[in-house]
Amino acid sequence: MERIVVLTYQEAILANGVMVVDPDPPCIEWGGYVNNSGYGPHRELWIKVNGSIDTDLELCHTCNNRRCVSFEHMYVGTRSDNRRDSLRAGTHNTQILTPDLVKEVRARYVRTSHKRSNRRELEEEYGLRPGCLKPVLRGQYWKDV
Repeated sequence: MERIVVLTYQEAILANGVMVVDPDPPCIEWGGYVNNSGYGPHRELWIKVNGSIDTDLELCHTCNNRRCVSFEHMYVGTRSDNRRDSLRAGTHNTQILTPDLVKEVRARYVRTSHKRSNRRELEEEYGLRPGCLKPVLRGQYWKDV
């Protein structure tokens, strides 16, 4: 069943990006560029329309959809609020790295150039959130392994 969606000013700003409407729940997904963590420009859009957000606060999604740019699904909250939401939704990375897993990941890590590696593929394969292996592979975490 097709649904008609009326675009607000917020969605009109996205005219240069591709919008995909997911009918249930009614998320408005950004189809353009997303950052390494899978987020679209939701924070920038919020600031443009609603004003600045304190640097110690985050823009949280009630829908837990990182690509969603619907203001109806966003609220300004703390890091604790954001983490609590993701734990409730089951979208928070709850896998705990073990010494054996760290050794395995480091052994399988391949850096092909200054900006290219297989880190993202490893994160996806092990069910880890994007970016979480960076400090492990750089030796910032798990230094003793």
